[in-house]
Order: sequence, then structure tokens, then C-alpha cells
Amino acid sequence: MLNGLPVELLYEIQLFSTSSELPLVSSRLYQIFRAAPPVYAATFLSEKISKDHGAHQLDAARVLTYALRYPICSDTVFDVLCQLPPVSNSSPGAILRPELPRRLFRTLSPKKTWKSRHRPLPFLRHLYKDPHILPDTNAYDGYALVKATVSGFTDLVEFLLDNGASPKMKDNLAALVAIRAKNLQMLKLLVEPKRDPLRRGKRKKMDDRMELTPAMAHAAAKSGANDILNWMVQEKGCKLEMRTLLI
Repeated sequence: MLNGLPVELLYEIQLFSTSSELPLVSSRLYQIFRAAPPVYAATFLSEKISKDHGAHQLDAARVLTYALRYPICSDTVFDVLCQLPPVSNSSPGAILRPELPRRLFRTLSPKKTWKSRHRPLPFLRHLYKDPHILPDTNAYDGYALVKATVSGFTDLVEFLLDNGASPKMKDNLAALVAIRAKNLQMLKLLVEPKRDPLRRGKRKKMDDRMELTPAMAHAAAKSGANDILNWMVQEKGCKLEMRTLLI
């Protein structure tokens, strides 16, 4: 029955029901909703979020947080959503801090060659273009940075760090991942702040993003990452525990 209905009526039915399962009824419906214009997709997300979470309880950042969890929230859909209430009603100059969804990073896994065009980096660059929207890179205990580190996606790690991600989250887990992977360059990227290559003259010493601990040195020793251990001790002055000296 649904397969024979006009597209416009199917759109109305889904907006009324706010059903995420309707596109799965048949291949025709799936293709119809997959090809839906961004304005419709943004309207559907707005209606569904309001119905599921209560419109009176939602501020603009929370709406964007929930919307970003849905795969249909592409860059164009996100832009349209920002033009709808309550996001469009935000105070002038207000900075919105939605959470980065785990779905963007969940499937990342180690590969030999990462390119800046690989997902989710293009989408993230789009999100951070608006100076009034600054997604929280440390959401879910720094999940994004840890997954990027596990995958060895250097450009993504650098982007997250540049936008406020902290390697200290979850007891320095991202740094421990780099150590156990014997990836000295990744560890340096996590620890040492980025320096401006165009700046001339004497450079002011910048504090590291995090302090290297004896427990990290022990992890390096156990992993057989001698180059990391030497760098931690000789260049960073990391202290060693007795148990580490006995390895």
C-alpha cells in the first residue's frame, strides 16, 4: 500500500509519525527517503528530536548533539538545521557546544595510508567552519581522539588537538595507545604543542599538553618501545620506577 503513495504524502506520513523505520519497509521507500532533500531531512530531525526528548527541555546545543547522532545528518542537513529553531534563535555571539557523536569514529581502524579526504575529516572541517559552533572534541571521555590514535590517522589527530581535544582524557588513554603501538611520532604529536613554522625570532617555550608519567614509561618498557622510552627519559625527564628498571 505505501509503495503506491506519492512521495510528498510519504514525507508527510514520516513527519507525522517521526518513524526512523519507515524507510526500511521496502527498497522503494528506502531510495525515496535516501534521496530526500536536505530541507526535509533537517525538518524530520527537528520534529523527531522534539518528540523524543521534549521541545521545552532542549536548548540549541542539545538539538545539534542529538541530530549529529543520526547518519542522515550530512553537512548540508546540518546547515539547514542551524537555520531552524531553536538553533536559529540562539543569542547573537553565543557559542554552541554540541557533542561529537561516536558514530563518526566508531569504524576507524588501523590502515597503512590515511588521506585528509578520508572520513570523517571533511565533515568535521565543515562543522568547525562556523565560529559560533564549536563541537566538544572531548565528549564521551575523549572517544574521538582515542579512536583516531588507534587508527593512526595523523591528520585527524592533529585536527582534533587543534580544536581542543585533550590527550589527558580517561587517564591519558590516547597516549598509552600510542605507546603500546610503538608510535613515537604519534606520541610526540599528542604531547608537544604545535609550533608556528612561520614565526621568526626566538620562540617562547610552550608547555606540553600533558605530563609523561612513570606508568607510561613502564608501559613503553613492557611494549619494547625503546625509542619511546629513551625519548621520555632523555628529552622529557620522565622518572622511572624500580619495576621498570627491572624489566
